[in-house]
Amino acid sequence: MKRTLIIVLLMGLTIFSAYNLSAQKADFNGNWKLDMTKSTLPEYTPILIRIEVRISGDSLLTERFYNTGDGQEYPFNENLTLDSKEHNITIYDMPRKSKLHGRNRMA
Repeated sequence: MKRTLIIVLLMGLTIFSAYNLSAQKADFNGNWKLDMTKSTLPEYTPILIRIEVRISGDSLLTERFYNTGDGQEYPFNENLTLDSKEHNITIYDMPRKSKLHGRNRMA
């Protein structure tokens, strides 16, 4: 009897845990920072040290902060829409093209 009760409780706990894990959605909104103490960084090279991510229903806004090695930070903003349109951004005289597909967005 005791053994059956333990098995039933373990099964219930497993099902409950699996349900909670499957119900969570990925949320990338927020501020992401590089821990410079745990990284080997090259000198005199622009390094992405921080990025702020904001996801709304129809767009993705990122603000990236680069450090050039002399302590100065340079921010670059990029606002992408989920309609698969191509967007252009230039970072340190390097043009880039980005496209975001809406079918991968979070519900």
